[in-house]
Amino acid sequence: METKRTEKLLEIDVSTLREYAEALEKQGYKFHKNERGHRGDFEKDIIAVTVH
Repeated sequence: METKRTEKLLEIDVSTLREYAEALEKQGYKFHKNERGHRGDFEKDIIAVTVH
């Protein structure tokens, strides 16, 4: 799922979503990233962010 869609689904600002993702990565969580380094948010990632 694109970050913009995830942002709308969770009703949070894209900067907040980015902060949550960075905090999870610091704790060892692995997000799928494309060749440009952009995150692809999958259902498991959305669940991880909401539990954060």
